[in-house]
Amino acid sequence: IRYADIAPWYDHVERFVGISGQAEGLPQLPDGQFLKPMALNCGEQVVRDAVARAWPGERLVTIGRCAVLTEAHNGRAACHYCGPCHRGCITRSYFSSVNATLPAAQATGRLTLRPYSVVHSITYDRKTGRATGVRVIDGQTKHAIEFKARIVFLCASTIESARILLLSGIANSSGQVGKNLMDHIMGGGIDAPVDRDTIGNRPNGIYVPRFRNIGKGKSPFLRGYGFQGGAGRSDWGRGAGQTGFGADFKKSLRKPGPWGFGLYGFGEMLPKEENFVEIDKNKVDAWGIPVA
Repeated sequence: IRYADIAPWYDHVERFVGISGQAEGLPQLPDGQFLKPMALNCGEQVVRDAVARAWPGERLVTIGRCAVLTEAHNGRAACHYCGPCHRGCITRSYFSSVNATLPAAQATGRLTLRPYSVVHSITYDRKTGRATGVRVIDGQTKHAIEFKARIVFLCASTIESARILLLSGIANSSGQVGKNLMDHIMGGGIDAPVDRDTIGNRPNGIYVPRFRNIGKGKSPFLRGYGFQGGAGRSDWGRGAGQTGFGADFKKSLRKPGPWGFGLYGFGEMLPKEENFVEIDKNKVDAWGIPVA
């Protein structure tokens, strides 16, 4: 399968989801179907301009690309920058299954939502080698139930998808399922001496696209890395690391805290078979399913 084969489907998904971002025309960071980008704050603009002066044409700072609407889209309202996206979005601006895909599926009149279903494995026809459905454990009764389907989508994240495939006994003729597990993150931060307030709480950060090993010049290592991060003032969450009590303390946390700027490097980890997950032969989870 080539990138050209799946590119139209990326576009299809992006148009449905609603991705805000800035097109940059970089081959190492392919552009997509974007809504208008969010704005950099004043601290990030300082960093962007400094990077452009220090490495003209080589490195850039751009706004992150995220599944949060900057304009009304598919019946969902634009983000109003209230901040606590993790608590749910009353305007459905933040993409999630609850906000977008489930309402769209329900609108077809062909949706059956089965709660309390913990996936155990995928069932398949041994003669054809094709998936036939899903075996689940009822989260309340602990009984096993099977659902039949013509198409099965496995979207359970890296480790859980591997666990389900291993428990299903499929798609592992190569013996590579669960092998070559990769991860990467490294962070750092500095104080940012900017005496300005921000407007709202933007649910997004900045991105520095990969700039190593993409041209003629080569570094003494393989692949490359990018950075994510952002600038901003600390909020009420800083109170967790402070002493205080009562109304005056709470009132003090309503005021914006000091500015800071952070960057998190994402260096590409090379695949190694020694990094793997496998099914535990002795331990099971709360539903009696072997853990990975």
